[in-house]
Amino acid sequence: MVKSVTSLTRNGLRDWLIQNMTAFFMAVYIITLVSYLIFNPVHDYYSWHLLFTATWMRIATLLFFLFLILHTRIGLWTIATDYLKLTVLRVSFLVITSLVLVGSFIWAMNILWGA
Repeated sequence: MVKSVTSLTRNGLRDWLIQNMTAFFMAVYIITLVSYLIFNPVHDYYSWHLLFTATWMRIATLLFFLFLILHTRIGLWTIATDYLKLTVLRVSFLVITSLVLVGSFIWAMNILWGA
């Protein structure tokens, strides 16, 4: 009997769909941000502050980081299961990268919504 290796959703199709949907959202976010930079030539602290204090931009940026973490987690899980055959090494790698990703998300939340 084959043991099931735990992925994010335990389903390859769902992982693939999540990764593609997150990539699409991140692409839209980056295109929107680049468009803002092109069409608003003044880039001082005040203009950046106005942009990132808008609630819609905070939510979009927070979603961007959440989707980036989901996208990265699925990609790293795929790489780990393909190339790290030693179970202890693979689990250690996945735990460390998951902790770094969660810490990065908490840090991003603190930057966006903190004082």
